[in-house]
Amino acid sequence: MGRETVRKGLNLLENEGLIYTRPGKGYYIAKPEHDVFSFVFSEEDLIDRSKLHKITIIDPPEEVSSALALTAEQK
Repeated sequence: MGRETVRKGLNLLENEGLIYTRPGKGYYIAKPEHDVFSFVFSEEDLIDRSKLHKITIIDPPEEVSSALALTAEQK
């Protein structure tokens, strides 16, 4: 794998918010943001077929809350 390929891969991960860089130190894994969601639609989807009608925030089941170590106010 070439250096340019690695640089492109790291740049993609950084743009997605999965890693961050500290100049002179290196790359680090970013803390996950569990309350931020992204929806990606192609132009075709936006024009013809897809419409976002509603988002509902739900309380997760107890076993999911425990497994993810969620606090009471997290959904």
